[in-house]
Amino acid sequence: MNESSNNPDDRLDEHLDEHLDDHLDDHLDEMTGMLYVEGQLDRQRAQQVSAHAQDCPSCRTLLRALERESRLLTRSMLEEDEPLPSRLAAFQQSARKSMQWIWGAVFGLAATGAYALYTEYVEPMQHRFEEAGFGGSSVLNLMIFQGAFWKGWQSMLTLLEVLALLTIAGSAVVFLRRRLRGRGSVFAMMVAGICAAASMPSPAMATEFRNLGDTVEVAKDETIKGDLFAHGHHVKIEGTVDGDLYVFCQGADIEGHVTGDVIAFAQMLRVNGKVDGNIRSFTNTTLVSGNVTKNLLTFAETVTIDPAGKVGGSITTFVNTLTVDGGVGRDVLAFVNETNIAGNIGGGIQAQGNTLRFNSGAQVNGPVKFKGNRPPDVSSGAKLALPVAFTQQTI
Repeated sequence: MNESSNNPDDRLDEHLDEHLDDHLDDHLDEMTGMLYVEGQLDRQRAQQVSAHAQDCPSCRTLLRALERESRLLTRSMLEEDEPLPSRLAAFQQSARKSMQWIWGAVFGLAATGAYALYTEYVEPMQHRFEEAGFGGSSVLNLMIFQGAFWKGWQSMLTLLEVLALLTIAGSAVVFLRRRLRGRGSVFAMMVAGICAAASMPSPAMATEFRNLGDTVEVAKDETIKGDLFAHGHHVKIEGTVDGDLYVFCQGADIEGHVTGDVIAFAQMLRVNGKVDGNIRSFTNTTLVSGNVTKNLLTFAETVTIDPAGKVGGSITTFVNTLTVDGGVGRDVLAFVNETNIAGNIGGGIQAQGNTLRFNSGAQVNGPVKFKGNRPPDVSSGAKLALPVAFTQQTI
């Protein structure tokens, strides 16, 4: 007597053999037909089913029906864009319309967050720097953002403002055109009119150019309304320039009044009058005997602030020799070989170079940091708010 196999596959084959033997003489059942259609039968059994189906119309019809159902099932499983039910389609369309308002809310929240970030962190930090006296000592701020060397930054900022307004206007029209329907064109015209009115430039003062050869002069009783570009061997300003002054010369004397900034490219710059704005100079020698209301930034060989001279803001220098005998309202930032201080510094000093001397009568109201080749020389008559923080410069 043969022992029954313990292998499940062998038992399944035996069951199928018995099942086929019982039904091939009669008709195929759905299980056998399905196995045949799916190709799950071995070759011998498949041949038996095929031969039976050729002789039996009923079983042949069954196999065709099972084959058709198998194809439909396979196609439905591979279908990528199955049509949604009507309720789901309506919900999807409603959600798509609602996304317009959701994006608007997200944009509003983002703008609110940016404003809160600026007011809570950036603006207070900026105020702290200004209170500490560093509002005008940033070279990047002095050279670019205050429009010192290139006044075209102001025009660039105006252009950016106009582009921002036009972008906001276009976004509003696209966002609200479906809601406004027939009134969309009216709204677009209204927004465009507002943006055009807001972007209208303010009346600008005229710019005057003077290139008279050897000497360019603004007489004592003369007033120039607007910016002045002066080019010559010698430029002398005795009158008033109600704007910015740009000089390109060998020697420049400012004895009158300049209400804006002074940008000078000269061998010698002397300021005996009053400058309400900043001075930015590329010179061999800069001498301040008058009053500069804001800041002084200079690249020069020698810079001197006379005892009668005063700079209301900060001084930033890249020079060989800096001498301050007058007054400075805020900080001194110096990259200089030799620094001599005998005047009054309202803020602190940060210097890097070879030597730093505080002569008798010097007064510094803020901290002093010096990185140099030798310790600073402090006279007994000098008054410093704090001891000098010295760092030995390594070569």
